[in-house]
Formats: sequence, C-alpha cells, structure tokens
Amino acid sequence: MTYDEQVELLGRVNALEAEGRHREAVALCEGALDGAEIPEFNLALARNHYAIAVRGNEVHAWPAMLAAFDGIAKRCEQQPDVVHALGICRWVLGLFADPHRLDAKGFSHRHATAVPAGRWWEAWSEPTSRDVGPPALVDLGAVEQLLADGQHVRAANALLAAAPPAVRHAREPEGVAREARYLLATLLSSLDGDKVAGLLSADEYPPPGDHDAQHYDRYLLTAAGIRREQLRARAAGVPGIVIASLPKSASEFLSYTLAETLRAPVLRVTIGPPLLGTVHSKWVAAVLEGGAVTHDHFAATPANLAALKEGGLNEIWVLVRDPRAAFWSYQRMQSEYDGVAAAARMDRARVLHSVKLFGNWIATWVKARDEGFPVRFVFFRDLTESPGPVMGRILQSRGGGRFVPALNDVLQLRAEQGRVSSNFRQGDDEAWRAGVPAELHAAIWDAIDERTRQLLGLKQ
Repeated sequence: MTYDEQVELLGRVNALEAEGRHREAVALCEGALDGAEIPEFNLALARNHYAIAVRGNEVHAWPAMLAAFDGIAKRCEQQPDVVHALGICRWVLGLFADPHRLDAKGFSHRHATAVPAGRWWEAWSEPTSRDVGPPALVDLGAVEQLLADGQHVRAANALLAAAPPAVRHAREPEGVAREARYLLATLLSSLDGDKVAGLLSADEYPPPGDHDAQHYDRYLLTAAGIRREQLRARAAGVPGIVIASLPKSASEFLSYTLAETLRAPVLRVTIGPPLLGTVHSKWVAAVLEGGAVTHDHFAATPANLAALKEGGLNEIWVLVRDPRAAFWSYQRMQSEYDGVAAAARMDRARVLHSVKLFGNWIATWVKARDEGFPVRFVFFRDLTESPGPVMGRILQSRGGGRFVPALNDVLQLRAEQGRVSSNFRQGDDEAWRAGVPAELHAAIWDAIDERTRQLLGLKQ
C-alpha cells in the first residue's frame, strides 16, 4: 500500500465517521488492517479504529481497541510476548470470553454446555455498557474460517464482540474516558503536541521503556510496578538521566547499560511513535526525581523543549550518528525480522526520505543547543569505541560518580559474555557505502542538513 493510498483510505474512514457511519468506518479499518503490509500504518489504523468506535458506541469500543493484533505483532516482532494471530485469539478467548458459554481451549471444539442467559452477569456490578442483555454465542466455525482466510483482525473482533462487556472489571465511565484520553494522546502526539499534556493530566507514571505496545490496563500495571523499582533506586541515591537518541545509534546499549549499572528501571517521557513522539512534562519530572534512565527517540520540537523545561530538566544527553549509517543499520535489522534483503529496500524515495528524516532530527538538537538549551551530545563512534569513559562522564555529570566502578564491572562482564545489546549489530559507520546504491550517494548527501554535517564532521 503506497503512502497516497494510505492517505486516501484514512480520508474515507474519516468521512464515514463524520457522517456518523461508525460501523462502516470500523469495517473499512478491519479490512485494511487485515491486508496492510506496513506495520506502522497498521498501528495507526488501530488507533483510528478505536477512536471511531468509542465515539460511535461504547459497546464496540472495546473490541476495536484490542483489534489489529496482527498489525501490532508485526510492529513488535522483536518482543517475545507478542505471538501470531491464532495464539492472540486464544488469549482473547481465555481472558475476555465467558467461560460458561465458550470453550477457551481452542477453536476445534464446539460450544460448551450453555447456561441460563444472564448467569455470568450476576458476578459483576452494574455494567457501563449500553448492551441490555448478554451477547450472542460466537460461531467458532466462522472464526476458524476467518483465520484460514487470513482475516485476523475480523476474527479477533468477532471474539471480542461476543465477550460479555461486564468482564472488564465493571469500569465506571471515567475509567473508560481516561483510557480513551490516553489513546487519543497517542494518536495526537505526532500531530498536535500541545494537546497531549491536558489529555494525560491523570497519568502520572512514565511508560516503561520498550513496552509501548501494551494495552492501557497492562500499561497501568507495568508502570506501577516500575514505579516501585524507581522508588527503590531513588532511595539508593540513583540519579535520573534523560537521554534522547537517534534510532540505530546504540541507544539500547547506552540506556540499558546505565540502567543495569544503577539497578534502575528504563522509562520513557514521551507518548507516540519514535521520532514523532511528544514529551509529557509530568513524566520528565518523575524521571528527574531520580532512580531511572530513559530510552527515547524524541526530536527537539518547540513543544518537547517546553515540556522538558516545565519538567525541570537542566541537562539532556543526545546520542547521534551519521544518518546514512543509521539508515543502513535500520534496513539490516528489518531484514532480520522479515527476511527481505536490505538491497531490495533501496528505492530512491525510501532512502532519501529516511536519511533526511534522521538528519533533520539531529539538526533540531543542534538548533536547540545553539539557542541555549542544555544539550550534551554523545557520538556513536565514541560510545562504541570507549563506552566506559563516555558513560562514566554521564554518571559523573548527573551526580552518580560513585557508580563508575559498577559500570566498569558491567562492561567487563558484558565483554566476557560477548553480550553488547540485542539491537547492536556491526556498528560499522561506513557499511552504508557498499549497501546503498552508488548513484544515490550524492542525493542523500544533499538531503542531510548542513548543521548535522558540521556536528558529525561528515564526508560525502
């Protein structure tokens, strides 16, 4: 699906929503989610899907919110807890479906013995859904056929739509609204950052790092648990360290090595997709209280810089790398996930767009530094060649100098075990020259902002 086709599809969905034709809009999203090949677009559609359904009828909102499992699985293939669509549907059955009416062991069995209608309802307080009675039994044969046809989103929705709305811990309307605000903030984060703070006013816990695909309930549970870890680390005198990193610049290596050294959790101060996410000032303040390290990829937009200042930030470490090398590293990582050779991705539009995006991301931080914002740059080559001194300098600057010996122990143990980072690969800043077609070299050089070239001392 091309970018223009994505825009056209979202336009059709929004038009249906504006006319109040929510079910048609949801159906259009379902079809696209089952067929789209671009994971990021699948995730965007999932959010749109939820937003449409929650405004049309709360009964349909919950099935929609948990839809797009297949797309989210593609988006998060590197996470071991994300499984294929059939496994996800089994999980849906076990977690949401009424065990009195559905056989949660799998799709090969038919319905279990039915019970009088409404029996499952008695164990719960008054439901907030507009449904007036129990939903109909799901046709498991139809679900099997949907799966066989590759329509995983429709299959998940069919199961969820048949699950009792009351099996949601009988949430009050404010609980539903709070979740809707959180998801809406995720959607708006890359469009209108100024609106995010108000939407997230009730969410005080920063999201745990690298758990951004969690549903809201799981986010609350995970964030609360991480909060306890942060309090323990803070009591031990661990500082708070805010880092913004260009993707594929050894960001995981930097953040998680520091976290392992400090025995502190990894958090995020943004909501939304990498590079385009929006900083929430309350989450910045929570990290700066101490006991945490961030793993984030946000740009130095005016909204983000304002939120960082409002959160009390007086120093931010920004990890940067040659955008051409970062682009090539990202393509190689993607090849490991989907089996498509990196060379097959080298169309001109993709290469120029990605390199320019990475270069402009760096340029936002150069501009912020030049305008007086407390930016401390960390260079990929320095980090990978001399990690001890680079990370030691960060610890010293944040008042954590006493942890430097522990840092050296962690780095030595990692070296002995041959363990650097799950995302760290060759680290060759010149490998892109052989991977990217030579006829594109001049064009991608022109696409890199001059401020980025000067900061990194790049050569064509």
